[in-house]
Amino acid sequence: LIAAQVAAASEVPIISPVSVTPTLSDGSAYPYFLRTTPSSQFTSTVMIDILLGLWNYTSVAFVYSSDAFGSGHYAGFLLAAFDYGLNVVAHHTFSTDNSDLVALDLRASLLNSLVRVIVIFSQPTDGSHFLRTAYENGVGGEGYLWFGPGTLVDSGLWESDSEMASNIALRERVLRGFFSVAPNVQQSAMYQGYLARRKQLPPIGNDASCNMAMDDDGNFLWAQDHDD
Repeated sequence: LIAAQVAAASEVPIISPVSVTPTLSDGSAYPYFLRTTPSSQFTSTVMIDILLGLWNYTSVAFVYSSDAFGSGHYAGFLLAAFDYGLNVVAHHTFSTDNSDLVALDLRASLLNSLVRVIVIFSQPTDGSHFLRTAYENGVGGEGYLWFGPGTLVDSGLWESDSEMASNIALRERVLRGFFSVAPNVQQSAMYQGYLARRKQLPPIGNDASCNMAMDDDGNFLWAQDHDD
């Protein structure tokens, strides 16, 4: 957020491949900010649609890593959950230093609420360690469902934890009931529309007399977001 504010004040474009905080979707506040990844609210909307519409779950617990990635997704998920009517009965933040304590707190929350669906947002290293620690403290395995984003979709999820990487039986127990979502690589109608809009932009040349900071509708190009 601070970098985007500095970029706006300096009128210098800034592009990020990893910033997911929903606040950055505000083009009027961050007119020179652009990101190549959707905001966390977009990712969360997809996950909530699956939880409510496909699996018929109405309540979940939420855990996230204490870094900027986890915190950004935490904000987006709560916003989307409120909009779509998904009940978040508990939310806990974790790091590699406090996984045991957070796992115990999570277990208490789940026992009190009878919820067995846990949404997790983190990078693979933090996520793999927490999943194993949670399992060792009675959370996970048969009877539980973990649901994560694209960062937890491949083998890095267990390869990041030395115990799961070397013990297949432990890995299968910990990750039983784990699901994640990832972007579809196929082109969509929305992406084709984006390409069409790009082709309508004026060319850049020696004789060009146009403001490349704004499009034909008067919108800052740097403020356009994937969420639309």
